[in-house]
Amino acid sequence: MALINSLAALAATAFAAIIFAAFGRMLLRAGKPENSNSIEDLLLSVAAGVITFQVAVALISYTGKFRVGIGALVCLLVVVAAHRIPGVLRDLFGIVGRRKFDAVEKIFAAVVFVVLLAEGLSAVAPLTGSDALHYHFTTAKLYLENGFHPIFSIVHSFLIGQSHTLILTGLSLGSEKLALGLLYLGGVLTAAAAACLARRLASTVAGWLAALAFLVTPIIFWQMTVAGAPDCWMAFFTTMAVVCIARYREHPSIGLVFLIGMLGGAVAGAKYSGCILAICVVLAFFWEERSLRMHAVLLSGMLCAGIWPYLRNFLWTRDPFFPFGVRLFAPSELNSYTLASLMADTGTNHHSGILKMPFFATFAQFDPQRPGFFQYFGPLCLVFAPFLLISIRNSPLWRAVMIVWLASSLSLAASSDLTRFSIPVFPIALAVSVASVTMAGRTPWRLPRTLAILTLAIVLLMGIGGLLIYERPALAVSLGLTHPADYLRARAPDYDRTQFVNQNLPPDDSSEKALVFFQHLYYLKVPFVYGDPSASWLIDPQKFHSTADWLAFFRREHIRWVVCSPEYPDAIAAPLQELESSRLLVPLAQGETNDFVGMRAEEMRQSFPIVILLVQQNAR
Repeated sequence: MALINSLAALAATAFAAIIFAAFGRMLLRAGKPENSNSIEDLLLSVAAGVITFQVAVALISYTGKFRVGIGALVCLLVVVAAHRIPGVLRDLFGIVGRRKFDAVEKIFAAVVFVVLLAEGLSAVAPLTGSDALHYHFTTAKLYLENGFHPIFSIVHSFLIGQSHTLILTGLSLGSEKLALGLLYLGGVLTAAAAACLARRLASTVAGWLAALAFLVTPIIFWQMTVAGAPDCWMAFFTTMAVVCIARYREHPSIGLVFLIGMLGGAVAGAKYSGCILAICVVLAFFWEERSLRMHAVLLSGMLCAGIWPYLRNFLWTRDPFFPFGVRLFAPSELNSYTLASLMADTGTNHHSGILKMPFFATFAQFDPQRPGFFQYFGPLCLVFAPFLLISIRNSPLWRAVMIVWLASSLSLAASSDLTRFSIPVFPIALAVSVASVTMAGRTPWRLPRTLAILTLAIVLLMGIGGLLIYERPALAVSLGLTHPADYLRARAPDYDRTQFVNQNLPPDDSSEKALVFFQHLYYLKVPFVYGDPSASWLIDPQKFHSTADWLAFFRREHIRWVVCSPEYPDAIAAPLQELESSRLLVPLAQGETNDFVGMRAEEMRQSFPIVILLVQQNAR
């Protein structure tokens, strides 16, 4: 049954891709951009369909009618695009049928298929990603339960962008697996986009190599599978924006310019760091086209596709970049403790200098604060950099590629120390690097090219091996070899804590809430308020000095229980311990839970005490 459910989720994901392609094809042909019924055309159709769908879901959000609104939107999309589905399938099968695959291509195709199947089955395993459990999926769940309201107790919820509407869609339709499958789809499409880009730059073989190298890069297969994050969609939109800029020089049209704007806007709307990438897309287009009229069209497309998360934050907080712009837009609402913690978490309060620019920052380094093989970009882009010297051309595609790649790398490295933010430009850099090596066969550089191909083969084999090792637990649960509860206890951080709370407190129809301090909240079934000041805007240690401050907070937020495991955060511990001493917080349930110690990648576990404290009636 587990395998059937997993395959059904992947089938639903594939159907969603076809619907997006059919709907997007309608939009593209209405806008009359150049259309060739190629793989690129299908990818652009999917991109247009997905971006428009995301905007529609963002607009539905303001009604608060998520389940009804998104359900109706999906039905409408299927009805409107249904007549285009046969054409999409016919073109897809026709493209494959027209190709005469040689032996090498057949091997590549088989390996890519196996890798995609393994990653797809891993992707629809029960959710265990740390950030996903904290806010990617938790925010969507809370919107569905409580309506479209600001969640100040989870400050990361304000970082939710346009691509998160796919998570919201899956959950509103009652399927966590579908939500995960839609995130996985972003990685599949990005691999195809990287292949198209490499093929344009060099050859079909370069395309297969780029796609495979992308899929078996540790940080990518982590993002596509167990991370539960939508970053791969940013990579897809960025790569297709570069392709579109090159196509514009071949077949200029207003519709294509608007599409480039939509792609850049979708990247900007997905994450704050996406604004840097969008600016680089504008810069690359400006290099090719100086018309103010065309740039007005471009910016219109960007605003239509990407303004919605910023508008939401502005309406809720007066700061479109909340909380990073709060000092400028709403200084009276500043929580300096939480802001400093968030800046440290996102790496925006420091960077490690020029040595990380532009290659080290983007492609060849572990994140030192979050070590793990799964965070590794691999060495290919750095090792293959010398081949650019003999491969680079003065053509629209090469100019767009180099501007977006290098400008984004430099800007991202200067703004943040978090290497994961470079994922959106990684497929571009990988396609360029692999294409450069294949193009070196036309030069006297035979020995370096042979060594490069050997390096590529080793990296691919190591990547496939790493994929199978890392995804083994997720594959086991998707195949039905491991029970989901056992998998979650072994792989999901804070799962034991959430189950202890769920077992000892009333279900989610209660009007009273629990104050919790552990980070991973998705599996909590009781109403809660997150209380760790490092990530909760509600809890400012500078304003919670006394027990009276906490009692007022309990009354205001309808807090009836406080969950302590294993202890309170240091910055707020003293007044809470005083409440315990004065018997205004009394133990209701106590136990032991087992959880990770330190980084989850180290897989070290130990037992921790947990206690649920009841806020006494005379204190509320």
